[in-house]
Amino acid sequence: MVFATRSYVCRIAILSCIGLLGSSFFLHSLRSQEQQPPAHEKPLVNSPLDPEQALSTFELHPALELQLAAAEPEVIDPVAVRFDEVGNMWVVEMIDYPLGPKSEDGRPMSRIRRLQDQDHDGYYETSQVFADELLFVTGVLPWKGGLITTLSGEVAYLKDTDGDGQADLRETWFVGFAEENTQLRANHPTFGLDNKVYIANGLRGGEIRNVNPAWADQAQAVPVTLRGKDFRFDPQTGEYEAVAGNGQFGLTIDSNGSRYICSNRNPCMQVMLEDRYLSRNPQLIVPTTINDVSPAGGDSRVYAITRAWTTSNLHAGQFTAACGVHRYEGMTLPAEFFGNSFTCEPTGNLVHRDVFQPSGATCTSHYGREGKEFLASRDEWFRPVNVQTGPDGALYVCDMYRAVIEHPQWVPDELKNRPDERYGDDRGRIYRIVSKESTSDLATTVDRSSVDALVAAITSPNSWQRNTAARLIYEDQRTDLVEGLREQYLATTLPAARVQILHTLDGLDQLSEPDVLAAFSDSSPRVREHAALLSEPWLANSMALREAMLSSTSAGDGRTLFQYALSAGAGQDTNFRQQLLTEVVNKGVLDQWTRAAILSSATNLEGEILVDLLRQVAHSEAAPSAGQRDLLKELALIVGANKDPQEITTVVPLLVELHGHPGETDQLVSLESLQSFLTGYRTRGDRKAVSTLDGYLSAESQAGLAEIWDQLIARVEVDGGQTPLSSAAIPLLVYTPTEKTVPVLMELYEQAEEQSLKQQVLDILGAHSGTGPVEYLFDEYELASPQIRRAVLAYLLKDKGRVQLLFDQIEKKKIRATELDQNQRKMLMEHADADIKSRAVELLKSNVSEDRTKVIEQYKASLEKNADAARGKKVFAQVCSSCHKVGDVGVDVAPDISDSRVRKPIQYLTDILDPNRAVDNNYFSYSIMTTEGQVHTGIIASETSTSIVLKQPEGKEVSLLREDIEMIKADGISLMPNGLEQNINVDQMADLLSFLKNWRYLDGQIPIDANQPLQ
Repeated sequence: MVFATRSYVCRIAILSCIGLLGSSFFLHSLRSQEQQPPAHEKPLVNSPLDPEQALSTFELHPALELQLAAAEPEVIDPVAVRFDEVGNMWVVEMIDYPLGPKSEDGRPMSRIRRLQDQDHDGYYETSQVFADELLFVTGVLPWKGGLITTLSGEVAYLKDTDGDGQADLRETWFVGFAEENTQLRANHPTFGLDNKVYIANGLRGGEIRNVNPAWADQAQAVPVTLRGKDFRFDPQTGEYEAVAGNGQFGLTIDSNGSRYICSNRNPCMQVMLEDRYLSRNPQLIVPTTINDVSPAGGDSRVYAITRAWTTSNLHAGQFTAACGVHRYEGMTLPAEFFGNSFTCEPTGNLVHRDVFQPSGATCTSHYGREGKEFLASRDEWFRPVNVQTGPDGALYVCDMYRAVIEHPQWVPDELKNRPDERYGDDRGRIYRIVSKESTSDLATTVDRSSVDALVAAITSPNSWQRNTAARLIYEDQRTDLVEGLREQYLATTLPAARVQILHTLDGLDQLSEPDVLAAFSDSSPRVREHAALLSEPWLANSMALREAMLSSTSAGDGRTLFQYALSAGAGQDTNFRQQLLTEVVNKGVLDQWTRAAILSSATNLEGEILVDLLRQVAHSEAAPSAGQRDLLKELALIVGANKDPQEITTVVPLLVELHGHPGETDQLVSLESLQSFLTGYRTRGDRKAVSTLDGYLSAESQAGLAEIWDQLIARVEVDGGQTPLSSAAIPLLVYTPTEKTVPVLMELYEQAEEQSLKQQVLDILGAHSGTGPVEYLFDEYELASPQIRRAVLAYLLKDKGRVQLLFDQIEKKKIRATELDQNQRKMLMEHADADIKSRAVELLKSNVSEDRTKVIEQYKASLEKNADAARGKKVFAQVCSSCHKVGDVGVDVAPDISDSRVRKPIQYLTDILDPNRAVDNNYFSYSIMTTEGQVHTGIIASETSTSIVLKQPEGKEVSLLREDIEMIKADGISLMPNGLEQNINVDQMADLLSFLKNWRYLDGQIPIDANQPLQ
């Protein structure tokens, strides 16, 4: 056994000698002052500091007090902490960080420790290693006297069975979590309100298999894929699945069952839409399943009081390493902190706080204190990575206390072997944050053998007690507590406790239909929300539950109505679903989440709901809200994709009629909905498929639609897209007669000044066959901007005749073959038309050298050139701006390359010429073949059980239904192709590098020469 209590005498002696030991060694505290000097007036400290010295470097919210709960040698490199029912603090020590074992024998170095406060003075003085020689442990969860653990690509169970305090049992339960990056691994096993264990996948996913022999009956023949998904399992039965969410390092579940995750640039995201709901409607496409509750990316702000060095200077003052997100629901801090989220930012040496505000189905947030962080230190070794609520209701912060908290994979080459990489791997601290004015009288243990203790804990106002009691009851399947739980349900005034009891009964398989029926009458909208969720197994066969849900709809808030809309799909009964969803439409906040919930439950009812809404618009003097207009478009898209004859014969005439109304709003609604309907209708075909509509329409409706086409052409010809109706008309010119449309579009193209309008016109022209505009576009091509040139090429590729004319231009050297991107070249060289394929293979064969090192050596000459950043801006616009953004040029599709503080020109040069040398998995290219034989390539931006959204160059997105996908293939390479040297010479490369280094000085606002030497 390994204990750390032996260090007391030595440590006290040392601290006494240097005069730092206060009157009590075991309870070190920092009391924040109301009046603090400005951060910039306070000097930084000479790190590293001893724990007691470090306390003086913190600035904390003035209502709170910071205490040292544990420190080295009792704990080293803590990255996660959990408390069990008997008061043990379980700590994960990731001593392997950042690159793995450094010992001579190569043994893993991570550990799990058990810390105890045996003298109850607040400091955990007794430390024992529970398990060691573990590889990259990332989280623990107490379970049945042992620990569920995430480590080295697996979920394992560790337990001490012989009472010596060290794990002697190790069971591997699940394997297959990605391991290629040491920082991006599965983490944070968390017991949920639904009695399942949730795990953040670490961004890298995996192919998960159940390898626990005891759960052989749950083993799935095909591994569960976690691409863009998190993971959950039932620790009793072993049932497992992928769930929505894509957390990096951090996962927290609040008392309402809402799950929050984070990633580097996203400090707090709420998981909103689960696949089990979305999968009910095969035509439903959602762009994302998560919502940024806290401002993210460039919108985020952090207020460090250190130098806060980051690898991207554009990210200075923003979140760059958000981790350990936690929603606080304890009772020790003042009431203003309840429900707040806390997220660590180790690069800024701070812990950030956001205050939640309900907003429809989700929340928004604002900073706890504008311009000042919840907790910040002037000690640059302070590296907070995780936050947790303790049994005492206090907030606990894990501090790795390292000199460097940056993975070598993402730093400049010259820093990859920096000598201080592991400085601090013999240190670590855990802090406790409490109220200055009050102390906790909460019971910090839960006696699993005591009926009274369990029942009392499950109604505690402190979240840790409720969650721990629920876990223990579920572990032991305490059906003897059922009546006591029902009594407490009636007695407690705390809605969160009533919600917990309902789910605990469900975990015991003792929840009854009368329990749920009673919950629908509860005074709390949160309880009614969970009544809807828990009613789903009975809803199809219980008229009483359906009526209870309907009758309580009028009293629902945004979150309740969101859940009602999700749960309605379980009702199956058509009349019930339509009635309830209509109620939600009329009473709810139609944000994107509620609209998605409605659509998930509206399978085969979309047409009827759309018709009802269109009639409301037609007969109402009030203009529809933005949410209603969006819902109309989303319903119309699905109705079009369904191609149901009865829906078509009802919806299209209504849209024609609505367009005939004199009011502009009615006409706009008609055009927006018609555009969406036709987009859905041609899902599996080109624009010509729309001509088959005539087979469903009466002669009157056909004539009305033809009249609309003529009106749209005339409106665009007169207004040129400069009015709302004209702008709404332009996308519909895809469907209007070619002979009338092309001349109007070409006139609009010639007159348009906005690049975006020109690009839109070219996109619509591409839907029309023929080569009429080609000669004019070729004449203008040489002087066109890079964006327009790419749009012209896209137009040419949409027609076989135009492709041949493009080939003619390439043969004449008037257009370079290298201007076609790798996806376009691939499409042409694999074309179904034999003649096009043959010419493409001959004209587009690659001259790109496979020896990237040789190319880099050749282009190193650019580093010695006298370069011009202004010229480089033009080069960037020509060859890079379709995927990258620097300053005001380009679009954000690929990783940020705009930093110039730490990136050296040789790094830029290497990344440009060898883009596959180091690729972030989030930016790998995927190719998707549809059932129609079309191939789409891009980065997966969003993925659900029914759809995939690809992000492509120019910021374009392609949304594909899974039922239309034949094959998905990971290309294993960057979206950026090799061979950029084919488009620019050494001098142009020098200019490009100068622009990337000096772009911010081009506007002259900073008095620095924009043409700094490349060094």
